Amino acid sequence: MRPAIANRMASVVACFAGIVTGSAYCAEPTLGAMRSIREAVGPSVTLQLLDASTGQPARDAAVRLIGDDGIRCIRAPCPTSTKIWNATTDPQGYLSIPTALIRPSTRVYASSLAGNLIDDADPGDHRTWVVELLPLPSTYATPPGPPRALKLIDADTGRGIGDRTANFEIRRAGQTLPLLVATTNELGYAFLPSDLPPGGLENIWVSVAGYRTTHVDFAGSRHRVSLSRQMRLPRVSTQ
Repeated sequence: MRPAIANRMASVVACFAGIVTGSAYCAEPTLGAMRSIREAVGPSVTLQLLDASTGQPARDAAVRLIGDDGIRCIRAPCPTSTKIWNATTDPQGYLSIPTALIRPSTRVYASSLAGNLIDDADPGDHRTWVVELLPLPSTYATPPGPPRALKLIDADTGRGIGDRTANFEIRRAGQTLPLLVATTNELGYAFLPSDLPPGGLENIWVSVAGYRTTHVDFAGSRHRVSLSRQMRLPRVSTQ
């Protein structure tokens, strides 16, 4: 049985036992059992906002959350039920938000940073959700415009591959063209140039020592790509 399912079943059993005994207690699912912040329970949720480009907390930042039902229509009235909420992070980038603010489509703006709360929030420690935000495009000169952020993730652990050398290349028409050699930051992010050669965006591959060379699907990756570890073959004795 998968751990997430086991944790959920344990929570249901604990809650049922509380009902039978007359207790008001119901165990809440652990963060490790949750796949999305939309599964968060309770009146409030604690977030830590990080600047993905530096790995540092968004300290004392003015925050605005804008959430709606994700409905997009052409002709008004549009039943989006938009909710807007303003707050300020503490010196370590933490803040608590009402759980009711977490809508199917929720954007987070923190000073010059922005992100998608649903896509960019991951379970952290101590019942905290970590949200990695990227600088707004307006903070970069145009041209060349904002770089293309890409987080490299270890497929086994789900954690960013931080402080590692990553080689990016373009493979097409039987040719391999070197694109960029970059060192990921502590969160596992590398930043590719925005002005790629024609057709380059669809044909980028990345390699990191110890991992399999992997195609980068920018269209569906939400600026993330998982790398599987390279299997080590046993040495064959020549004696």
